[in-house]
Amino acid sequence: MYRLWHVVTRPILEAVRPSHIVEIGSEFGFQTELLLNFCRTHGAKLTVIDPLPQFDVSAWRAQNDGVGTLREQLSLDALPHIADFDVILIDGDHNWYTVYNELKLVEARKRTSGRWPLVLFHDAGWPYGRRDMYYNPETIPAEHRHPHERAGIAPGEAGTTEEGINRTIYNASREGGARNGVLTAVEDFMKEHEGSLQLIVVPGLSGVGVLVSDEALRSNTALNAVVDALRLPAKARELVDITELQRWKAEMAATQSTRKLAKREKELEAVQERLTAARADTKRLQVQHSALEKECAQLKRELSHTQAQREQLLELASRLISRRVDQEGEELQNLQQILTAQLVLAEQLLVSRRLKIGQLVLRCSLALVSRVGVDLEAIKLRLLSLQQEALMLSGDVIPRVVKAGEVLKAASPSQESGERYFQWIREVKARLIDMNTRTAAWLGETFSSRDYWLGDLLVRRIGHRVLLRSVDEREWGPRYAAALETRFRQFEGCLLHDAPNPLSEQSGAALKRLSHAAISAICI
Repeated sequence: MYRLWHVVTRPILEAVRPSHIVEIGSEFGFQTELLLNFCRTHGAKLTVIDPLPQFDVSAWRAQNDGVGTLREQLSLDALPHIADFDVILIDGDHNWYTVYNELKLVEARKRTSGRWPLVLFHDAGWPYGRRDMYYNPETIPAEHRHPHERAGIAPGEAGTTEEGINRTIYNASREGGARNGVLTAVEDFMKEHEGSLQLIVVPGLSGVGVLVSDEALRSNTALNAVVDALRLPAKARELVDITELQRWKAEMAATQSTRKLAKREKELEAVQERLTAARADTKRLQVQHSALEKECAQLKRELSHTQAQREQLLELASRLISRRVDQEGEELQNLQQILTAQLVLAEQLLVSRRLKIGQLVLRCSLALVSRVGVDLEAIKLRLLSLQQEALMLSGDVIPRVVKAGEVLKAASPSQESGERYFQWIREVKARLIDMNTRTAAWLGETFSSRDYWLGDLLVRRIGHRVLLRSVDEREWGPRYAAALETRFRQFEGCLLHDAPNPLSEQSGAALKRLSHAAISAICI
């Protein structure tokens, strides 16, 4: 309303020459300062009504003492307590209930003073000429409150919109209709007022209304001239309305641009914050990257050292495995040689003249018919089984073991492959040791038998020359028969009574000790 001061407000005040002015709604005090200057110049008083003024109240009161009075109240609470006034400016809560009742209180004051004060009010046009606005909806009785919301409004839109103006204020949800808006409140009051009042609406800048009595216009020619000047022709009003519409559209566009700018500024601030954070993160990551590069270089050096150690260990392990393979191969060869020698000895023993002579003597002796010595066929079968098993080991298993050892030495073996090979060779060695043991036992049993003992005794006692000489049976003669009979009778007693045979037991035990010693040496 202060923007129309020079065109509307000041000319009217100069024509009326009031002694007391009342202003409803000061907010930031722009129009209040203009009114105070006018009062100082013309010797008038000013009463300001505003429950929440947006200026320093203490400083204002100190500067304007004696000229201006401030009432921090709602207008409907303050007006009944204000003395006679000549002019009242209404620009407070822009809704039907408040404006209508403010005019009713002015009317009540008119009954006391006998005259109607000149009334100036703002928002006679859009946006609040036909729509209520509530600063605080709780101060309006529920029956006089329209449905409302904090949403924007726009020209030509009966409802609310997010793109409109005054989005932070409670606006009636619909425009128009009964008891809705400032201009509607003035018109409804005029219909009920007993006196004769004229309403002049000045378009533009949300519209200013002048409510003046016919009596004041007749008695004050200067006021009448000012009011007549404010009555615009229809075309001029239409032009002003078009201009006002464009102004609102431009203001809405500016408001939207301001909102978008504010939004972009917030987004820019957020981007700048993220950029700052990203720079900090980049710096931190660069430090971490540098540390990781150093750590990586250290790990590469350690890896290179570890790989060199690994190569050395692998080479050492390969040499150790090769050496062990050679040792195991030598042990296998030794065991194989021992087994071969024992089998040769066993075969020689089986076909020896001593065993045959002992068998012959035992079978020919009438006294020992029921005490035949070893079963020659049985021991032959046992020897044949040992020979076949030895042949399989020597011809198949041991060559494969030897070949696998050569391959293992040439292939830089791993621990796992070496363990598999050595497990295999332990099994083969165990078989060889078992066969050597069984062959030694076979030899010991055969050497300890009565057959071999008797034949050996006869050969050694009678003489090799006599028994081994190739002579005709007749050449043996009585001498051989007598000698054989004598020797037989000599040992008949021990044969019949299971007397011990020291010679054969010693021979068998010695052979067993020799075999076990050889096997034990190889196993170590």
